[in-house]
Amino acid sequence: MDGGPGARTGIQAFLDNHMVSMMAVPGITIPGVIASLVAHCEKTLSRVAVLDMPRDMVDKRKLIEYRDQVDSTYAAMYHPWIQIFDHSNKKNAFFPPSGAVMGIYSGKIYN
Repeated sequence: MDGGPGARTGIQAFLDNHMVSMMAVPGITIPGVIASLVAHCEKTLSRVAVLDMPRDMVDKRKLIEYRDQVDSTYAAMYHPWIQIFDHSNKKNAFFPPSGAVMGIYSGKIYN
């Protein structure tokens, strides 16, 4: 909700933060959420939405249809999900690509 500077909630709270240049909701592929995030980035003209495609979607036509829901120069969509060994569960797990992509975009490497 946009209650004005200092009183905004949800995605609107990011309007008060001028340091944000990339935004993501890792693993969330709900069309309404994606549309809201992209609209927010388009409105600010200063940030990009880094989006994930559904993990289990593998059919090329369905992936293209899903991608076509967003037509914006303020958004980028990524697929496939990344399979990594999850040490906490002691097995391989899939993670949304947006986090890894944002790390690459940021150019920061932490040891």
